[in-house]
Amino acid sequence: MKKNLLFGFLAASALLGAAPLANAGVVLEEDFNQFTDGTTSKPGNVDIAASGKLGDVLLGWTGDAIYEAGGSLFVGTTDVLDFDPHSISTPDLDLDAKDGNIRITLRVKSWTEYGNMINIKAGDTKLSSPYFEDGEWHDFVIVTDKGLPGALSISSASLYSTPFFIDYLKIEQGDEVVPSPTSLRPTDYDGTTFSARWLSVPNATGYTVSVYNKDAKGNRINVKTYDAEPLPEGDTSGNRVIVTVDDNTLKYYFVVVAKRGTNVSTESNESEVIKHVESLAAPTALAATDVTTNSFTANWTAVPDADTYTATLYKTITLTEDSDTEILNEDFAGITKGSFDLIDLPSKDPDNLDAYTHTPGWYASTYAFGGGSLVLWSMFGSAFFVTPSLDLSGNGGVVFVDFTAAAGDSGKYKTGEKVTVDLLTQANNETTVLESAEIELDEGAFKNYGTMFTKGAKGTFICFSYGGTSEVHFDDVVITQKTKAGDKVRTVAQQVETTGLSAKFTYEPAANTEYSYKVVASASTITAVGMDDVVYSGASNEIVVGGADGVADVAAAGFKVFARNGRLVVDAAEAAPVTVVDAYGRVVASFQAHQGENAVDCQGFVIVRVGDKVVKTIVR
Repeated sequence: MKKNLLFGFLAASALLGAAPLANAGVVLEEDFNQFTDGTTSKPGNVDIAASGKLGDVLLGWTGDAIYEAGGSLFVGTTDVLDFDPHSISTPDLDLDAKDGNIRITLRVKSWTEYGNMINIKAGDTKLSSPYFEDGEWHDFVIVTDKGLPGALSISSASLYSTPFFIDYLKIEQGDEVVPSPTSLRPTDYDGTTFSARWLSVPNATGYTVSVYNKDAKGNRINVKTYDAEPLPEGDTSGNRVIVTVDDNTLKYYFVVVAKRGTNVSTESNESEVIKHVESLAAPTALAATDVTTNSFTANWTAVPDADTYTATLYKTITLTEDSDTEILNEDFAGITKGSFDLIDLPSKDPDNLDAYTHTPGWYASTYAFGGGSLVLWSMFGSAFFVTPSLDLSGNGGVVFVDFTAAAGDSGKYKTGEKVTVDLLTQANNETTVLESAEIELDEGAFKNYGTMFTKGAKGTFICFSYGGTSEVHFDDVVITQKTKAGDKVRTVAQQVETTGLSAKFTYEPAANTEYSYKVVASASTITAVGMDDVVYSGASNEIVVGGADGVADVAAAGFKVFARNGRLVVDAAEAAPVTVVDAYGRVVASFQAHQGENAVDCQGFVIVRVGDKVVKTIVR
């Protein structure tokens, strides 16, 4: 379910470092050094576009929400609820001369650490949308033949209209300017060959494709080049060369340059070659190693094409009395940023909530932090969050979902907003809604709301979604079921994501509790239409560690404890005292085991002490 929600699309942009243009004239060059107020950490507090200073210092320049930042300019505001795409524009320029061939060099930096995307336009025509994934300075060169008369404007194109800094801008014009091609990521890499593809450049006389790997420092190595002729007129099959890889354990990349006679373009955007994976086999979980009283190492087999494994530790409690049992209780106390009055946007890897929740495995889309509450808000469609996978098969699938929430807008409570609560299941990368409830938030403050579902099962999820334009703050989520003595309550205790084939777990031993693990493999891949995707395998077999599984593994050196034909069996390598206790703490058997198998009549969950070692199991 993982998706890149901050930037759903990328645009081609060439990297700085291309050779200077021969006979190219400089149309405009500006380093903004005259704007010395403020810093990049704390920009000035005067909008110099509104005050007129921008146009006074740089004649003909315009913009909105422009602030000085110590030798650079800050475009936008720090108000997280300001979604206007603020921009800065040059004076009117004659950019259609020389057949519109221009080269733009600029240096920009995002206000936030999760990066940004900006739009560069000539008039109403978008020339490029460079993307940068962090809060560092980035240099870009854009070469295009789409120059038009009028101003060149630069604005934020990110989902949240994130503000940015600009430190340098240069525009050059010349007959020798050759627009850069746009490379397209291969969709057919099978581990042996792939098609390096790109979009045509008008009047190109040829192309050169460079395919390479990278060393640990990101330097290109093992570079191979392929020359290609332009497509014949009317041929719409697309530019491509077929590349056979030398070593499919390495990561491959490629760039393309276009030629017009002796003139050569700057490099295209870099395309990473990702294997197209349709499905993955499930890993096989292996016996735990390094087992102690409170820790162990989970192990599993490798899966072809998988690049990541997620090992999940489950905690299963056998109940000793009838009760209303909390399957999940999350108060979001780990969220300390933001407040009801001013929400705080997440930074990198925003979908992963594990750092803020008591139980791992939560997932969210388009959310924010509200100081002890998880906030759903969206101007671009539905926002949602999903619980970890839950075993809701108890009590005939009847489950109660309660949550405390309030709707707001800029710190003011609202009524009438509606939240949808869904009971979901997922199989083969497909999500199915089993039941759904729409709940209206009718209180102008935090209030507890609830609903009931009747189709709970193993491996189900609860999803909360909101499609309005305000904010919904969730203060807690509690999921309960009515349970009886002997019922099992299974929850996710921990999750570890790794590229390896083992994971270390620690846990707290407790009476009537067993721990077990499963593993899921995943692979980052690309779809047939060039979109990023992640393919997941099914879950592995389950390995029980130190708990009751009915055919139990092992108690201690020289002893095995298991159930067979409705009886408890202690297989002893030597004589030893044995005590058997039921789930209520009552001693149901006590004897001196002889070497070999010793059978005892008992039923249900039992704790077996053999010498100084303890094992839990179930006899059916």
